Amino acid sequence: MCAKTENKYIGFDTSNYTTSVGVLTGAAYYICKKKPLPVPSGEKGLRQSDAVFLHVKALPELIQELDLLNPIAVGASVSPRNTEGSYMPCFLPGLLAAKAVAGAAGVPFYGFSHQQGHIASVLFAEGKEDFIHRPFFAYHLSGGTMELLFVNGFDNIKIVSKTLDITAGQLIDRVGVFLGLEFPCGAAMEKLAGGISFKSKIKIARKEADVCLSGYENAARKIFDETSDAFETARFVQSAVLENIKNTISYTMNKFGAYPVVFAGGVMSNQFLRESVKNICEAYFAPPPLSSDNAVGIAYLAKLKTEGKL
Repeated sequence: MCAKTENKYIGFDTSNYTTSVGVLTGAAYYICKKKPLPVPSGEKGLRQSDAVFLHVKALPELIQELDLLNPIAVGASVSPRNTEGSYMPCFLPGLLAAKAVAGAAGVPFYGFSHQQGHIASVLFAEGKEDFIHRPFFAYHLSGGTMELLFVNGFDNIKIVSKTLDITAGQLIDRVGVFLGLEFPCGAAMEKLAGGISFKSKIKIARKEADVCLSGYENAARKIFDETSDAFETARFVQSAVLENIKNTISYTMNKFGAYPVVFAGGVMSNQFLRESVKNICEAYFAPPPLSSDNAVGIAYLAKLKTEGKL
C-alpha cells in the first residue's frame, strides 16, 4: 500500500531474475512494481547480456506505473555484495535509471548491494530498525546465493558460512526443471511437497562452516528414477534445504554465539521453511513479495542514509 506524503524514497533493483522499482513513503507504506525476467522453457537461468536487455525493456513500463516525482532520495543496487570486486552487469540498468531520476529531481543518489537490500527488506517489514546498530545473523538464500552472514553494521557484513557448490535456490530449480516445472520453481516445488518432511534422515555434507548441496540433486534424481514419485522427490529437496539451514545455524551459533537471524531471499518465501526455522532461533522474515527480489529494501536504505542512520 502507498500513502501520499512528501517523504518519498525510491529504490531500483535489477537482479539476474527480476526488474524491480520500489517507492517508500512514511514509516511503513510502500509500493513495489516488479517483473520477473522471462526464462525460456527448460532453461535454468539467463546470460548476463540477456538480463541487461530485458531490464532495459522492463524499466520504462514499471516506471510509468509509479509516481516518481519529488523524491527525497533515490537508491539502487549496484553490485551483488558490498565487497571490492563484486560486480554483475545486470545491475547497470537499475543504476542508470536511478541516477537519471535522482539527477532530474536534484536529490541524492545512494548505491547499495543487492544483498544489503534483501536484508533491509526484512528489517523494514519487521519494524526492526534497531538492528542497524546491533549484531545479528542474516541468512541469504536465493537462486544465486546461500550465505549465512554476520552483520555488525551494514558496511560490516561478513560471510560465516556458505555453499561450496550450488545454492539452495539452484537445487530447487534444477530438480524442479527435471520434474517438468516452470523456472523459477520455488513456489511450484513448495506446493508439490505439500508442507511435509521427507520420511528418511537427511545427511549433511559439511566442510567446517561450509556446506555442499550438489549431492542432493543426484539423490533427488535417483529417488524419482526409482519411484516416479514427484511428491516424494520434492519433499526430499525441501527437507534437504531445511536440514542444511538448521545444521548451519546450530554450527555457527555454537562457534560465534546466539544472535537473532534475519532470513532473506526468495527461498525463504517457502512457508514450510519459515515455520520450521522458528523452532531453532529468534527468526525474522519479510512477507513473500519482499523475500524475493525487490527494490523496497533499497528504498529503505536510501531513507536511512538520508536520515543519517547508516
